[in-house]
Amino acid sequence: MSRAAKICLSLLMTIVLPIVVGILLIRFFDWNYAKPLLNDFVSHSLERPFSIKGDLSISWARERTDDSWKRLVPWPHLVAHDVVIGNPKWGSTQGDFIAIGKIMFSADPISLLSNTVSIPALVLESSEIRLLRNADGKNNWTFFDEKRNSIWKLDLSRIVISNGIAHLDDEGRNIHLNGNFETMLDGGVEGYGVVWEFAGKYKGENLTASGKSGALLDLRSQTAPYPISARIQHGKTRAEFKGTFTKPSDLASLDLQMNLAGPSMADLYYLSGIAMPQTPAYNTEGRLTGMLSKQGAVFHYENFKGRVGSSDLTGNLEYQSKQMSGRQRPLLTGRVQSNLLLFKDLGPIIGTGPNSSIDENSLHQAHSPDKVLPTQEFSFERWRNIDVDVAFAGAKIIRDEHLPFENLSTHIVLQDGVLSLLPLEFGVAGGKFVSNIKMDGNGTAIKAELTASARQLKLNQLAPGFKPMQSSLGELNGDIKLSATGNSVAVLLGMSNGEIKVLINQGTVSKLMLDEAGLNVANVLLTKIFGDKQVKLNCVAGDFIVTDGIMNTRNFLVDTDESDIGMTGQVDLSNEKLDLTIKPQNKKFRIVSLRAPIYLGGSFKEPTVSVDKKTVAMRAGGALALGVLSPFATMLPLVDVAPSKDSGCAQLIQDAKSKPQAPAPQNTPSTRNSLTLRAN
Repeated sequence: MSRAAKICLSLLMTIVLPIVVGILLIRFFDWNYAKPLLNDFVSHSLERPFSIKGDLSISWARERTDDSWKRLVPWPHLVAHDVVIGNPKWGSTQGDFIAIGKIMFSADPISLLSNTVSIPALVLESSEIRLLRNADGKNNWTFFDEKRNSIWKLDLSRIVISNGIAHLDDEGRNIHLNGNFETMLDGGVEGYGVVWEFAGKYKGENLTASGKSGALLDLRSQTAPYPISARIQHGKTRAEFKGTFTKPSDLASLDLQMNLAGPSMADLYYLSGIAMPQTPAYNTEGRLTGMLSKQGAVFHYENFKGRVGSSDLTGNLEYQSKQMSGRQRPLLTGRVQSNLLLFKDLGPIIGTGPNSSIDENSLHQAHSPDKVLPTQEFSFERWRNIDVDVAFAGAKIIRDEHLPFENLSTHIVLQDGVLSLLPLEFGVAGGKFVSNIKMDGNGTAIKAELTASARQLKLNQLAPGFKPMQSSLGELNGDIKLSATGNSVAVLLGMSNGEIKVLINQGTVSKLMLDEAGLNVANVLLTKIFGDKQVKLNCVAGDFIVTDGIMNTRNFLVDTDESDIGMTGQVDLSNEKLDLTIKPQNKKFRIVSLRAPIYLGGSFKEPTVSVDKKTVAMRAGGALALGVLSPFATMLPLVDVAPSKDSGCAQLIQDAKSKPQAPAPQNTPSTRNSLTLRAN
């Protein structure tokens, strides 16, 4: 062999032999010997424990690629058993972050030249992940500081999971969930790639969730919609939605068809953070869209419709985070309407009726059996978490035959913990009852102010269930102004201060009703035999002052061509006690007339009627309580109506024309009353 040939052979052996030896070493090397070095390297890189406890093997095979020459380059195929990634030190006592029974993947060696780890598919079998977040906000799924840069990039195209188990323990948000998930064996349908279900606790209530979503790796997409379909139940509140996210890793936008249902809208506070009133059982369905960014979030619940109790509900709502609203708290705005509103469905909102979300014990405390006024406390602490500007209208009220309400509209404004209804307007008995209510919830008790007016309420419509009133003519007008401090309707009225005024000027009223009120026994009998007739009303005027929940009669007079009826005494709103004396005075001759003062006492729940300690004419007394007092006491109050020159109470009307006054609510409730009303 020539010298030149020997040199060429020597060079060839120097270059080729190491390559061949390297290939053979890589091909037949037992990689388990490299696990300690690999475990240390990865643990240092992740800054937390990492280990491959089971067998580690690497095989080499060619992969099909679009580039023909790349087909000649073999790819490493890695299989590792029992792979464990630990938690950071603060969470090390709660187990491992990830434990994988078997992990398999192939890597493109050519991409390593451009500092990219390209993996077409990552297969995980029997994997378990535990997500932790402590009360300080630290979590175990963030590995590196966001400012930390790396020259390496990961290009992962697909994840296949079988028998996946997940746990979530978030102490800060009080979430504790366990569940399972896996990729669909058929590769998914309608864009869905993963099915999952979870169960556990959220804010102390049971929570279950199940659904399907797009493939895990589609979460990286910046533009393609990511599909999701899910059902969630929290306590008795249910939510179902189906739609898409765009750029789901940042929740840049969402478009979902959503259905909500539950025993009370107040329970939505735990899911949404939005303070809602107590309501009957409800269900709504509509389109939920949203845009999220670093500056904040905006959500729209569009064209929703549904029912609350037996009432229909439609509308549009918008929610803005505090960053987007420019306020100290989020803002909820919109318009809501009910075309057919059942009056009984309003009861739970103000604490006067049952609610399926309140258990029997709570309901008993919210409305004591020996009380009439609602005692359920307002949850005003939630008022400080959100601002609200929502208009509501009930086009038609379906009500009991004894109630005169026709429609309802209000503008709900909640700002800086102060709730205002500006105004709260009812259509009542052919007229209007308009009130402005302001309730400041920034203290330990609500400071409330009420200004209200009744205008042109028709006498014959005030008590639809009382037949003698239905033939009466004339209109009731009134004004009221009260202030109070307390945490329920009962306590507020029991601590209220202000004035109430009421007026009926010129009209007619049932003679039968007046005869019953005057205890004209023979005339009542004759009227019932030969029929009723109308008696001209010159005026009805009342002027009341309220001090620390005691409503005193300053002036009250019913003046007709047949009789005068006066009233003195007081009503204790706190203890719900009556102490009134009605003094009828006939103007015309009566065959038999008792002409005795009538005493109305007892409680709101069980009033008593007596005449000079002798229990007589209970039928007449019952008619008095229902027929004369109810319209005025129920509708409250007096107004600017010109008195007749011939009116027997013209001066009283002039005195009552002045607007009622009320002092500002006190910082703390009065201690005059020892009664304590509380609902849990």
